[in-house]
Amino acid sequence: MTSLPENSDKLNGAMPPLQEDEKSNTESPREPQPVLDGTDKRSPTAMANRRRMKDPYRHILPHRMSFHTTGVLATFLRPSSGLRRGATVSPSVDPASRGGTPKRGRRKSSNLAQPRKLGKDVQNEPRPIVPISAREHISFKTGKRHSHGPDLGKNYRKKNSTDYNDVNRYNAEGYAALHTAAQSNHLGWMGELLKNNADVDLPAVSTGFTPLHLAARYGWLEAAMLLLKNGASCDASTHLGQRPIHLAARRGHADIIRVLLEYDKDQVKAFDKDLMTPLHMAAISGDIDVCQLLINNGVDIGAREVSNMTAVMMACAVGHQSFIHCVLQSAPSQGLKACDLLLHTDNEMKTVLHIAISNGCKELVKFLLDSGADVNAQCGMGHTPLHLIAVVGNTDIANLLLDFGATIEKGDNELMTPLHRAAMYNRLAMVGLLLDKGADINAREKDHFTPLLCACWRGHVEIVKLLIQRGADLNLRDCERKTCLHWSVEMGHSEIVSVLFEATGLGLLESEDRMDQTVLHYTAETANVALLNLLLVKGAKVDTRDNEEKTPLHIACQFGHLACVKILLQHSPNLLNTDDMDGMTPLLLASHNGHPSIVRFLLDTGADIASKNDEWKTALALAASKNHVHTVTVLIENNADINALDKEKNTPLHLVCQAGHQLVAKLLLAARAELTHCNRAGLYALDYAIENQHLEIAKAIVTSKDWESALSNRNDKGLSPMKKLIKKMPDAALLVLDHCSKKSHSDPNHPDLEITCDFSYLDPGPDDHLTGENNIIDKKKRFFALKTMLKYNRQKLLCHELPQCILSRKWSKFAGIFFMLDFFFYLIFLGCLTHYTSSSQLITSEMQLNSMGCVEVDANDTAYIFNEEGIVIRIADPWLWVSQSLISIYCLFLLVMKFLHLLQLRVAFFLAISNYVAILLCASSLIFTYPPFYPPCSLAWNAGAIANFLAGIHFLLYLQPIRYFGIYVGMFLTTSSSLLKAMVVYVFFFLSFGLCFYICFSRLDAFRSPGDALLTTFVMTLGEINKSDIFDAGISLSPFEHAGHILFILFLFMMPMVLMNLTIGIAVGDIEAIFKSAYLKQQQILVDLIWGYETKLPKFLQRRIYESKVTMRPNKANKRTWTKDFHVG
Repeated sequence: MTSLPENSDKLNGAMPPLQEDEKSNTESPREPQPVLDGTDKRSPTAMANRRRMKDPYRHILPHRMSFHTTGVLATFLRPSSGLRRGATVSPSVDPASRGGTPKRGRRKSSNLAQPRKLGKDVQNEPRPIVPISAREHISFKTGKRHSHGPDLGKNYRKKNSTDYNDVNRYNAEGYAALHTAAQSNHLGWMGELLKNNADVDLPAVSTGFTPLHLAARYGWLEAAMLLLKNGASCDASTHLGQRPIHLAARRGHADIIRVLLEYDKDQVKAFDKDLMTPLHMAAISGDIDVCQLLINNGVDIGAREVSNMTAVMMACAVGHQSFIHCVLQSAPSQGLKACDLLLHTDNEMKTVLHIAISNGCKELVKFLLDSGADVNAQCGMGHTPLHLIAVVGNTDIANLLLDFGATIEKGDNELMTPLHRAAMYNRLAMVGLLLDKGADINAREKDHFTPLLCACWRGHVEIVKLLIQRGADLNLRDCERKTCLHWSVEMGHSEIVSVLFEATGLGLLESEDRMDQTVLHYTAETANVALLNLLLVKGAKVDTRDNEEKTPLHIACQFGHLACVKILLQHSPNLLNTDDMDGMTPLLLASHNGHPSIVRFLLDTGADIASKNDEWKTALALAASKNHVHTVTVLIENNADINALDKEKNTPLHLVCQAGHQLVAKLLLAARAELTHCNRAGLYALDYAIENQHLEIAKAIVTSKDWESALSNRNDKGLSPMKKLIKKMPDAALLVLDHCSKKSHSDPNHPDLEITCDFSYLDPGPDDHLTGENNIIDKKKRFFALKTMLKYNRQKLLCHELPQCILSRKWSKFAGIFFMLDFFFYLIFLGCLTHYTSSSQLITSEMQLNSMGCVEVDANDTAYIFNEEGIVIRIADPWLWVSQSLISIYCLFLLVMKFLHLLQLRVAFFLAISNYVAILLCASSLIFTYPPFYPPCSLAWNAGAIANFLAGIHFLLYLQPIRYFGIYVGMFLTTSSSLLKAMVVYVFFFLSFGLCFYICFSRLDAFRSPGDALLTTFVMTLGEINKSDIFDAGISLSPFEHAGHILFILFLFMMPMVLMNLTIGIAVGDIEAIFKSAYLKQQQILVDLIWGYETKLPKFLQRRIYESKVTMRPNKANKRTWTKDFHVG
């Protein structure tokens, strides 16, 4: 193999194991290059060398193997042998092959076999085996242990074994025996493995290396030739898509490449997953022989990898000038021009000159320039080579570039010249060189930065001095009208500030930027006390104002710099209460931004705590609105007005409740903030807490000392706070109920226990009326909290003792009496209807009915009274007259009452099923008893049947408010409603099976018509199934007999078994929900009943029975009213 270039000798010969990516740059380390600017993603070096060959394959830990004295493979240690990682194995090797007698015992070995140079004197010497355990020493020939460790002889393979799974088995690192042999160049070992059916193209698990890859990588020519002779594929690829020729080119093994090309000439065109050809790999190593060999065999010189880099660009990145020269000389052979290769750009639009600049190799740069590289080429960011070298600071290369005609005033994408870049990165010598070459010292980039402004911004003192010495204009400003003094002060560069004062005196001291801020404003913002004192000593004006009328004191208070505040106030105390254009004083700014230490200092100094801004907000209001807890605490301690109003008449508590600041709200409430203030929107603090869903604040308000005043407020729409709490915050409403029910003793069994119940927040009383100009609520409607609880399904609130106490008191006082009277009259009606029905049956037993007409009565019938002409005058039984009359009177009275309800409730009237039941009951009863004193005709009897059924249903509805029966009635009705909803599904099954049975069994009487078939199907669903009546009735069902049997079996499974059991399961499984629903329904009926009775009373009676507060002694003997047990407790 021919010798390699001087600059690539480190890549060949005896190499240590690679610990980094194999595509990484192997040149000697250089000083790291700085980033060009804030937009650069990488340094020039990183960008030039970004495409490296990657080698994730660290060291290879192969199987441990041993040769006996004849050189034949004796054993192959299986991974299951139990050897630990790092164990040393004593290989027994043929003395002739080693040139001496092998020694037993410990041997030193590295993790990887070291590659060596190939030549005529290559010895066929076995390489040391990579150990797995450093503690065990085993002779593979005898299988005996020479030191501590388990006996592993039973795990060894027998000689000449041909078991494929053993020969090709992977070790713990994912390599097989042939990989280890190829890596170590053990030819005899490899031959024995191949004889025993070792897979010549077996890929490693983690890397995809085949044995040929390893032989090519480490330069073992004999091993590679042996593998190729045994059928190894040159096209095998690693996980990165690299073939053996890639690895050989990367390491500079020309002999290996030559052999591979003899087997397959197309290997020169191979590329990996990054589109890198063997020439790209050779560019990294810089091997001239490999380069020439590949070019001679037709490799594409202009091929580009995934980032659009050619092999010449890669060689420039690592500085292989000879390689570049070789490629450029060979370019014409492929119809390319050398200058074209030098002008190619990568994905970042960089040429070879850009890439070579980062190496700092003057000879390479000169060679490229001599070869025709464009000295003023710009990359994607607009940088020329001179920009890049200005950042690096290499004046030799800069001179070279200038000598070749580099444009010194060329601007990049930010319009920065090389002088800007050199000044920004503190390259003093480069700045001097560029100035000597005629660079514009006052050149401006896109933001109007000059080199002096860049140096002041970055804090490079020597650069600033040099630029001032060379005549830089100190009065130039950037796009924000900032001078060099502004930037120096803003960035805190005190030394540069001193230099500028020496150069300009006080000329820049009062200069203003675009916001009319001086350098003193900047020091107040940056909290640089040293600079602040320096500027004050120099005579900076303390009372200067910016375009928002803020002084430096305002700025210091705004940003929370206490030391600056003290210095400024000490220098000018009269600024303490000055305001800016928004009326913000230093105290207001400090409070608004949450700086409690400054607030305390300003108050101690004498700041006006009652000062307000243009929106009339005080310091407390500003701090509270921003949730500055500590600042609020300081202000409250200093007696700030806790109820001060702003322009919208909001108190600080209003603002806190709007924003939801819990801790501040609790502080204000603890300080007894007023809860009765109404703002311009007609809302109170509690209204904001409820509307914005701030539950904790609402709880804090209703549990504060002034909770009663908060609940007494109504907004301009007349809405009660309690109603909104029940609707949106039931948990807070529950706290109100607890407040309204007070117990004198904690022991519920105490004999003197008194419970005081305040009903005023749940029932304001009959004189409750709404006020306000914007009142949109009917004044006749009065708030009753229990109706709101029912409307929004607040069961927990309803079960509280206070609502139950209201119901109990109202029921005992008047509602129970009215209900019992109503129920008594209904019982009379029900008794009369029953008597009339049962007594009339005796009369009709002898009647002859003519369709739906009247009854034909026998003239001799004693149950009727006839006139002289034989016409029935009336019924003879007087009790039937009475029953008939009472039924008619009750029904007419009930219809009148329902009509009045309709006028009162309007649409809501039609939402109650009980109203439909009552109306139908009255209509059917009147038909049943019409005409008076005459026996019922057939039409009347039909109406009577309906009337008796509805009377029973109405009786159940009457029982709902009663304590012991109502809950079960409600459960019955709820379950019935659920079943009716489920019937929607059942109907389709009834129709389907009913019509099918009509077709199949129409010869049977039960299925003779579609209606009969549907009815019979419904009865069968309930369990009345008699198979013999259908299939054993002696009637032929042909031709539907088989279909009928199938449908009948399906019916048995789907209807009685599935649907009925499903219905029962739903009812049983949902019993708790049914109970809750029934309870709520019972409560609703009871509340509606009591409320209906009370609102129908005259005002004077309502006032008489109304109770706003009640004191009860439950453990004292008391009388029970006769109506008390009839309602739910």
